Amino acid sequence: MTLSDLRSEDKLMRPGETDSYWEVLDGHLHDGAILVFDSETHASRFVSYDDIRTHIADGTLVLRRKGMARVSIAAQYDNPALHSKVRLLNEALRRIDDIREQRGLSFDAAIPLAREAYLKANADVPLVCPFPSRATLYRAHTNQRLGLPVLKGDKNKGNSTARYSKELVAFVEDVIQREYLVTESKWTVLDVTAFVNREARRRGLHLAERAISSKFVNARIREVTVDAEYDRMDPLHRVAGKSFATKRIRAALPFARIEQDALHLPFVAVTPDGVTRTIYLIIAIDVCSGYPVGWRLIIGAPREMDSLLCLEMYLTPAKRARFAELGIDHRLNVFGTPSQVIFDNGPETKGSRIVRLERLGIDVKHCKAKEAQGKPFIERLNRSLKDALQRLDGCTRVDGKDGMRDPVALGDTLLTIEELEKWIVRWLYEDWVNTPLERLRWDELLVDSVKGKTPLERLTYLTEEMGHPITLPPPRGQWVSALFEHKICTLSAKTGISLEHGFRYRGDAMSYLLNTYGDGARLHVVYNPDDFREAYVHEGDDLPLVALTHEHVRPDTPAWTFGEAKQRMDAGLADWAVPDQKLRFIRDLDDAVTNSGKGKKHKSRSKREENKETVQRARESSAIERAVARPLSAAVPFGPARSTNPLLPSQDTQPGVISYDDAPEMNIVNRNTGEKLL
Repeated sequence: MTLSDLRSEDKLMRPGETDSYWEVLDGHLHDGAILVFDSETHASRFVSYDDIRTHIADGTLVLRRKGMARVSIAAQYDNPALHSKVRLLNEALRRIDDIREQRGLSFDAAIPLAREAYLKANADVPLVCPFPSRATLYRAHTNQRLGLPVLKGDKNKGNSTARYSKELVAFVEDVIQREYLVTESKWTVLDVTAFVNREARRRGLHLAERAISSKFVNARIREVTVDAEYDRMDPLHRVAGKSFATKRIRAALPFARIEQDALHLPFVAVTPDGVTRTIYLIIAIDVCSGYPVGWRLIIGAPREMDSLLCLEMYLTPAKRARFAELGIDHRLNVFGTPSQVIFDNGPETKGSRIVRLERLGIDVKHCKAKEAQGKPFIERLNRSLKDALQRLDGCTRVDGKDGMRDPVALGDTLLTIEELEKWIVRWLYEDWVNTPLERLRWDELLVDSVKGKTPLERLTYLTEEMGHPITLPPPRGQWVSALFEHKICTLSAKTGISLEHGFRYRGDAMSYLLNTYGDGARLHVVYNPDDFREAYVHEGDDLPLVALTHEHVRPDTPAWTFGEAKQRMDAGLADWAVPDQKLRFIRDLDDAVTNSGKGKKHKSRSKREENKETVQRARESSAIERAVARPLSAAVPFGPARSTNPLLPSQDTQPGVISYDDAPEMNIVNRNTGEKLL
């Protein structure tokens, strides 16, 4: 049975995975395989010895042997004295082995002969290293037999057992995590060291006379975290201060990746409403070519609607009309559906409609706050734009810093907002697109199939010469379905369609909708929250939208948002005073209602009492009705009976003589409450 170079209890594991390993059970080879115990399956199995040797050679397996040095001799490259001692020991062991083989002596008997031969060979050397001692040679011989290096070196020195208990180490690490490795912590390493010494002694975790050193605390900090400064920094500054590029961002085709960003322009400009210092430019760039695909100039802080309007410039052919308005001659009008759009973390990109771009098949990504590294291409374009236009009047930029000069105080002739936009667009499509970029030049040098040093040349080459198509733009219906708000509304012949804030929408299409769906039908309505003037009935993806107009808008009505329109409506009543006549009428009406002469409210009665009284009144009414229906008969005798007294004159009573005109009025009242009933 053949022996391998592996020994029992040797462990083979992947680099950095100490919990998963193979442990050698038998160092003998069995048909080219070796028996190991697999810690993952908890079973023994045979593994090809040649495969193990190959994996050790290429670094995919690491050998861990009992007694092996933590730091190899080769890794201690900065210790030449160690390497000299290793060479001397190996040479001495070889001399001893040769003597043993020649004379058949034991290891101990061969040592004096090897020492004598060494001294004779180096007799003429003035500063020769002394021959190793017998104990050193025995230790080296033992290590050699076990497959270990003859020496380990200073980097493997240290306590064989830990100086401090596990409980103390855990306590120190807990203090470090709770007090030191927190955002903007006021604790220093010395503070942690002093606190640990006091508290550890109080808890009985550290009883030794020697205090815990700051060196030990620093060592525990390095064990807990790889970058203490990062953990103690403000989270908003971590990305900018500690981030680094792990790999270069590349996009193989146009519109594979679009980066969009809002840039504050360091300009003071004139607008129809006055002078403004808050000017933003939302701009988008194609990463593959560096070609700018859209822009949007805004007065004031950008909003979600501004981001969508910039996005619309490269999802639709809207750039051509804007080029014509600005008087710029640029033949390309590239638009389509990008595969991925990268936004920053500004408020203009956090709305729900930005997220709903994914419904159009666009992968939407947001960078972290202050993570400019996440969209490097648009950031470089922004810097180049400000540097190129900083000589224009109205710019506040000096020596690469914004806001360092006041153009109004210095007497600059301020540009209008239209003039500023024209300069920006001209620079983008006349200067930038015709500027050689370093990354494009490297691509052209290293990749034979890529041509074009400038953004315009690269885009033209890819789309026209190579024939790479740009994805189709989304249909209008899908665009509306994704980015407009949806609501199920009731169709009314009187009020039309009612949306939020009580806005009602009608129009020429009302007759079509009523004839098709009928009054009271529930319809699927979509509307743009940035334009209150119109709403649309969505009948299906294959059918055009049915437009309805706000019942009060005119052709020249501004396209306010729903919120702005409501705010302006409410603002019209903010300073309006109610006329005195209206107030008098309301007061009179209130007095008439509250002082109508009604009696004092009686104590409420029970249902049984109320029902009993109602029945009694009903019976009284029924009796009166019966009396009216059946009047008294004239033949019925009235008056007292005839007297039998012979002394009285006999005279018949005349019914017609009896009269009730003078009889007192009889009231019918409730005997319990005294309330008049009839």
